[in-house]
Amino acid sequence: MAGTAAAVAAALALAVLAYAAPALADTDAVRISSAALVDASRTPIHDHVTIGQTLQVSVDLENTQNRGQPFVYILQIRDESGRVSSIGTIAAELAPFKSFNVAQSWDAEEAGVYTAEIYVWESLADAVALSEPVLLEFTVS
Repeated sequence: MAGTAAAVAAALALAVLAYAAPALADTDAVRISSAALVDASRTPIHDHVTIGQTLQVSVDLENTQNRGQPFVYILQIRDESGRVSSIGTIAAELAPFKSFNVAQSWDAEEAGVYTAEIYVWESLADAVALSEPVLLEFTVS
């Protein structure tokens, strides 16, 4: 009987360890798709923006997990010299296996080549990446 109890305890310990281990790497927890530059009516802008135009950087975020996932969406705009022109965040929670569209506005004030850098982290305090970053390059003239 003692051998059976030990075997059951060992099997239970393995089951708990297997359950507790994350099924996905941190950068697979949230999938970023449909990243695009759009205008206020959601019409794609592609890669050319006019000075004075307001654009939105829009993405779809999908929680690939069977649990809710708090997140912070970070949009950073850099000019061609690498200087940060703008940074903004949106914090929310994604329900299990659900998608969510996020968009942030940016006003094109100066000509140049810019890169929109999109990050999804667990929080600003933890800075744990939930997905790989996405970069969109565009020209303002």
